[in-house]
Amino acid sequence: MNALLKNNHMKWVLLTVLSGFFSEICFVVHSQEALPHQNLIAVKEVSDFKVSPDGAIMAHLAPHEGFLNLWVGSKGGRHLQLVTQQSRSVSEYWWQYDSQHLLYLHDPDGAENWHLYQTDLKGFNTRDLTPFHGVQARLIAYRAQAPDQMLIALNLQNRSRHDLYRLSLNHGALSLTYVNSQGMIDWLADADLEARLAISINESGSFELLRRVANSTQWETAYKFPTTSQMPRLISLSPDGKTACFQDHHQDSGNRLWTIDLATLTVTALGPETQENILECLIDPMTGMPEGVAMNNHQRSWHMFRDAYGDMMDFLRFDPGNLSFPSRSIQKMHWVVAYRDASMSTTHQLFSFGDRYQIRLLGMERPALRGQTLAQTKRVTFPGPDQEIIHAAWTPPLDAVDHPYQGVLIRAEGGHKEPAHLAYDEETQWLAHQGMGVLTLSFPSVPSLERLGHWMTGHWSATLAAHCHAAAQWVIAEGHAKPDQIFAKGVGEGAYGVLEAAIQHPEIFKGILLLNGIYDMPSFVRELPAYDRGLLSGLARRDSVTRLMKASLLNKVAPLKSNILILHGEEMAWAQPAQSSALEAALAQSEVTATRHTLPTTSDRHMESEGALAYYRYLQHFLYTHAAKTDF
Repeated sequence: MNALLKNNHMKWVLLTVLSGFFSEICFVVHSQEALPHQNLIAVKEVSDFKVSPDGAIMAHLAPHEGFLNLWVGSKGGRHLQLVTQQSRSVSEYWWQYDSQHLLYLHDPDGAENWHLYQTDLKGFNTRDLTPFHGVQARLIAYRAQAPDQMLIALNLQNRSRHDLYRLSLNHGALSLTYVNSQGMIDWLADADLEARLAISINESGSFELLRRVANSTQWETAYKFPTTSQMPRLISLSPDGKTACFQDHHQDSGNRLWTIDLATLTVTALGPETQENILECLIDPMTGMPEGVAMNNHQRSWHMFRDAYGDMMDFLRFDPGNLSFPSRSIQKMHWVVAYRDASMSTTHQLFSFGDRYQIRLLGMERPALRGQTLAQTKRVTFPGPDQEIIHAAWTPPLDAVDHPYQGVLIRAEGGHKEPAHLAYDEETQWLAHQGMGVLTLSFPSVPSLERLGHWMTGHWSATLAAHCHAAAQWVIAEGHAKPDQIFAKGVGEGAYGVLEAAIQHPEIFKGILLLNGIYDMPSFVRELPAYDRGLLSGLARRDSVTRLMKASLLNKVAPLKSNILILHGEEMAWAQPAQSSALEAALAQSEVTATRHTLPTTSDRHMESEGALAYYRYLQHFLYTHAAKTDF
């Protein structure tokens, strides 16, 4: 078997044969109006596979009536059962340790007030474990040592503050364990689900690691993070309670994994010395400690802390793509393995230990792409302001098709996202098939580990705008497009940077696309969901953040010459539609051509099928109007 898998031809023979096992889970959402190359942007037929703790059953997300819902079946993909029938997509889910129930987060009203649900495997007994209107649930700890309990955070008593609760998964009972009077934003719990460590923001706006005093409800400062620290995140606490692991981003060293000895308070970097950002941690399902890290290099590269995984990693490299491990059984005998690559559909497989290694195909997210020629994406770097090196992903237009459009789209997207050179990106491929080159920016100095993390940098908006301008300069210098063929797209916070770049350099950008954007910080702060106000009030202790909270682009749009397409979801909790309405009103006093549309059923995390198809129709019309070839 091992020798067979080393042969490139036989790899795809194996995938082709095994894909038949999963043919029964294909659910394609058809639109009323066909788009060119619509198979490139179709809803994923399967995604997010997770094996049950006992290794016997497989769960995954797949569309049901246009929304991602939970399905379960055997490890071979048979006997599929629809578990949930939600009218909004399921966002995140976990197996309960009894392997008989699934737990998932669902946003019933589109306001990011996530509720925690529990369901059996047939979907007959589903209950909302946090049935409180306007309250957001966050999972803090769930450990195999306490399989029938969970530690969660709820802003039940105060909408701007999350307190800790112990939840019984058997009875649904909730008990308050800690009132968050110190503005804590993250916690670590031990195997008994007792909170032991936390992160808070001190009087100067810097982060601190707090430790709970033994046999007390009081907390003390154990470690002060450097002032360059941006949104540290707690990962794990060792079973003996002596060592904690956390992830942090520093402007000078990137996103790293660190350990702290809680007796000596010595902090040590975990993993290889590199400036590459950490993308993922492999966590032991029993102890909760990290066993490896994936880093953002030219490919996703893994550094394992256990030598025993070396042979397995060599075996798993038989398939093209970048490895990730979304799920493992409790005894680590079965691993769900995802292969991601910018030029292929993501493939999910099940790797099993035994007398010999075994691999089984679970499904491909977009099987219609198999055998289709896709545009190639590569990583590029170019100089930015102050001798900064900017990292980006470049996808040239596909040469094999007759293109209706020409030009380059520079994308500056807000929020945490897999780097574009490491995974298939539907929009990039759709644009490349129609003649547009795509340059996707990542902002290493403006991390998005957690929301509002970028506010820690006083030069946030200036960085975004400067990166967009530098990207345009690179496109022109490389001969990919002329200034009147360059477009830019910004999403969320990225929309602020794109708009500011177009204001500062009106001679470059022919058109800009703004999706769910933020343009006026004072109103954004006023409209901020209550559960984020506590965090922002802590960050606002920094002068740079205070200045940023007063910034606005609405009174600076006069220099604009770009054609503008403004799109906003009808239900947005993070960036309210009023932001786009205010920009539209400001642009009405200028000479630019601006068009505004509302997208149905969209959220910060994804667009549902209806909203996605509407987005591409508006984008297609925008390109037809401003980027169409004159001889096409």
